[in-house]
Amino acid sequence: MVGSKSDLHRKRRVTAFEGQTLARHMSCPFIEISARNNDCVNEAFLELMRIVERRRLMFCT
Repeated sequence: MVGSKSDLHRKRRVTAFEGQTLARHMSCPFIEISARNNDCVNEAFLELMRIVERRRLMFCT
């Protein structure tokens, strides 16, 4: 789960805690990004690729 626009603190509609709680409930990772500041954008894509690779390995036996 990706929370975007992490640089806009005052306009936040969902707290990081709420995002983390929902992600934990859905059994998925949570990361906040800011495309404007290039914060954690690469990390989000790398995590996505790790998930895809793990699932590919699970189902390709």
